[in-house]
Amino acid sequence: MRRDYLDLGFTVLLLALMSWMTWEASKWDARARLFPWAAGIPVLVLLVIQLARRVRSVMMTADSTAIFSDEGVDAHVAFQRTLRIAGWILGFAFVIWAIGFAVGGTLATLVYLKTAAREKWPMAIGVTAGTAAFFWLMSTYLHVPFPPGFVIDMLPS
Repeated sequence: MRRDYLDLGFTVLLLALMSWMTWEASKWDARARLFPWAAGIPVLVLLVIQLARRVRSVMMTADSTAIFSDEGVDAHVAFQRTLRIAGWILGFAFVIWAIGFAVGGTLATLVYLKTAAREKWPMAIGVTAGTAAFFWLMSTYLHVPFPPGFVIDMLPS
């Protein structure tokens, strides 16, 4: 039951943070707020759904079985998985900072899919191509300015 309350609190915190971020973007001009709204509004909808699920779970008197349960997982294995996930998040952030969002995000996606997710080449290339196409469409047609990255920016023109 304690876990349900923690999940509920975390969902409320995320909903408040995302609401604030989306609201702040409303003060920007149309071109600047397009990307935060394109990501923020669907996330807000999903968070409201998650909040409803968490409230229902807390209100139920009987323990419900979660889809993702940590029962039966050794604490050491869970800790190793947590470290691995945190490493990938930091790795993505570093690559995006170093070589830019479009190129770095696309390359990091491919590396993740092949090494950590152990996807087969057709799936990894397909998802990576979709990622590249998304970045290309965002920059070409929606004119979202993706910064080039620190390393690329330092190269002589």
